[in-house]
Amino acid sequence: MHRPSPSVMTSSTTNAASRSATSTGSSRLLAVAAAGVLTLVLGACQPGSSQAPDRTLAAQPSPTAAAAYATGAQESTEEIPLGVPAEPTQAPSSPEQATPTASPESSAVPSSPEVPQTSDVPASSSLEEYLAAQSLTEAQASGQVQVVSSLQEARDTGATAAHIVVSDGTSHIHFQQDRTQGADATATIGGRAYGAVFTDVVPLLAFDVSGDATQVLTDAVAKAAERGTGVRLSPTQAYPLTASLRIPDEVPFLDGAGATLDVSIAGATQAKPGSAISLAAGSSGTTVTGMTLDLGDSPYTIGVQGDALSDSTISGITMTGVTFRGIQLAAGSGPMTGVRITDNRIDNVEGTTDTKGVAYSLLVTTAVDDPDTRFVGSASPIWERYVTDGTVSPNRYDNSGLTISGNTIVGGYYGIGLSGVTDSVVSHNSVSTTMRSISMQNNCSNNRVESNTLTNSRSSAVHLAYGSEGNTVHGNTVSSDRATGQGLLQAYQGSRSNTFSDNTVTLSGDSAPAWVLYVGPDSSGTIFTGNTVTGRATKALIGIESIWDGRSADGSAASYMASGSIPSPVDGSAVTYNGGRGALDQVAVTGNVLTPGDAGVPVVYVGAEVSAGPDQKQAFIGSITNLNVSGNQVVGVDAPELVATHTGSLPGVGTASITGDTSVGSVQVG
Repeated sequence: MHRPSPSVMTSSTTNAASRSATSTGSSRLLAVAAAGVLTLVLGACQPGSSQAPDRTLAAQPSPTAAAAYATGAQESTEEIPLGVPAEPTQAPSSPEQATPTASPESSAVPSSPEVPQTSDVPASSSLEEYLAAQSLTEAQASGQVQVVSSLQEARDTGATAAHIVVSDGTSHIHFQQDRTQGADATATIGGRAYGAVFTDVVPLLAFDVSGDATQVLTDAVAKAAERGTGVRLSPTQAYPLTASLRIPDEVPFLDGAGATLDVSIAGATQAKPGSAISLAAGSSGTTVTGMTLDLGDSPYTIGVQGDALSDSTISGITMTGVTFRGIQLAAGSGPMTGVRITDNRIDNVEGTTDTKGVAYSLLVTTAVDDPDTRFVGSASPIWERYVTDGTVSPNRYDNSGLTISGNTIVGGYYGIGLSGVTDSVVSHNSVSTTMRSISMQNNCSNNRVESNTLTNSRSSAVHLAYGSEGNTVHGNTVSSDRATGQGLLQAYQGSRSNTFSDNTVTLSGDSAPAWVLYVGPDSSGTIFTGNTVTGRATKALIGIESIWDGRSADGSAASYMASGSIPSPVDGSAVTYNGGRGALDQVAVTGNVLTPGDAGVPVVYVGAEVSAGPDQKQAFIGSITNLNVSGNQVVGVDAPELVATHTGSLPGVGTASITGDTSVGSVQVG
C-alpha cells in the first residue's frame, strides 16, 4: 500500500490552444539547459575525450560542425540524478462540480480508438452489453432510457427520461432519476436530480468538465480510491492539466482510453521538476495506459513518475513535446520489482551535448549506500570514488525484474538510462537520435538487452559501466550516420563478464566513432562473438585497454589516453590517471565478421598499460592475459593492419605485458 511522501510544488497556468512541439523542441531545450545543469550521478568518465568537461558548455548553442564531435568530444563524466522528485500533494477537493464542458453537437456515440488493453484494466463493454448489465434493455425498448454523449448534451436536449445513460463508446454510466442517496455522482438535468453508482471503473464522463480539468481528474481519482477501482478517460478528448495528477496505491489503474492530457505545469525547475502523472511511492499493481501526454508547454516536467513500485505497468502512452524526462522511475525509498514499461512512444529533443543532464527519455535509477562521506558534495562522486579506490557504492534497494519492451524513443541524451537495475529485460525497443541509446551503469547486472533497433546515437548504442556485470547484449541492430564518440558496444570501469553476441552494427556517412567494439579497465571476461560490424572508426575498429593512464599510453594513437590527460569532472584540472587497477583477463573477440571502412587504422588495438594511480604512489600493472582475438573474418580492406599493440612502462611501477592469441582470423580482400 502507499506510503506518504513529501510534496512537490505545483501551480496552475493556462494551457496553449495549439502545439508546435516538433519545431520548437530544440529552442525550448536550450532555454532549459541555460538555466543550469543537474548534478549528475549515473557517472562514467568516457573514453576518447580530451576536451573541457561539457558541464561548462551546457548553456551554449549546440555545435553543428562535424569537427565539434571529434572522438568522444563533450563526453566527459556523466552521472544521472539518483534523487527522486517528491510526490505532489492532492489538489483540494472541490465542494461542487465544475461547470459543464461544451458537448458534441450530435448525440451519436463516438467509437473508441485503438488503444492497448492490459490484463489489469477491465475491458470496456458495448453499449448493448452495458444496458443489459444494468437491466435497462426493456426500459430502453419502452422509451424510458435516453442515451447521450455527455451530461451537457442531456441538459441541452431537455432530457427527462427516468434513465439517462451517458456513453462515449468506451465508457457508459447510468444516471437514474431521483437516485441521489448513496450515489457516487449526481447531476441536475431538466430541474430533476439524477444519481449514478460506479462499479468496476470511475468514468470521467460522469463528471462535468470545463476548461482546466485538473480538479475534476483529482476528484475522479479520489472517488476511485474510495471504491478501490480505477479511472477511465474518454476517447478523443483533450483535458488540460495544470498540476500533477497523483495516483494513490488504492487506485489500480488509470486508463486513458485514447484521451490526451494537455500538460502545462508552471513553476517547475530542474531542481524541483513537475510531473504530469505521479504514482504514489510503494504502489503495487498499478497500471497507467492508453493516453497521450502533451508536454510541449511544460518544461522541467516528467511525463510519468514513480518510486518503489511493484508489479506495475506503464504502457501505450505517447509523450510529445518532451524536453526533460518521459518516464522516470526509481528504487529510491524502497525496492522496485516486476515493473513493465511497454509499448510507449516518447518524443524528446535531440540527444546532443546541450541535453546532457537534462533530457533523458526513459530513466530508472536506484539509491546507493555510500560506505563513507568522502565524496559528499563532489561534482562527480561516482567517478571520483572509482578513480580513488576502484569501487562502486552498492545499491541500497533491489531494483529487478523490469521489462522494458516495445517502446519507441526518439531523442534524449540517453534513450534508456538504467542505474542499479538487475535481472531485467530490455527488448524490442526502437531508440533513435540520442547521445547514447541504452546506458547501464552503477551495478546494472544480469540483464538481457536483446532485439532492439538502435539508430543514430552519437556515442554508444549499448554502454555498460561502473560495476555492471554479467549482462547479455544479443541480437540488436545498430546503425548510425552521426556517431563520433565512443564504442557503439562497450564495457568498462569494473564491468566484468558481459557478452555481446550476434549484434549487427552498421556505420555510414562522413562521421565515425573512436571504436566500434570496446572493452576498458577492470572489465575482465568481456566477450564479443558473432557480431557483424561494418563501417569506419577513427582509432581502431575494436579497442581493448586495461588501464587509462596518459603517462603509460605515451601518445599511442588508438588509446583513450592518447592526449596524455583528460579534464577532471570534479574541478577541471588535468588528470593523467582515469581508472584501472590491474590485469585485464580472458577477453575474447571471436567469430565476428568485420568490414572496416578505413585501412588507415588497425582492426584491433590492444593496450596494456600501467599506472602510479591517482596519488602517483601506487603500482598498478595492467597486463592483458589469456586474450583470445581469433576466428574472425575481416572483409573488404586492402592490406589492413590487423593488430596494433602497446605495452606501457613507468619508472617505479613496472611494465605491462600481453599474452594470448591475437591472430584475429582470416582476411578477405575485395
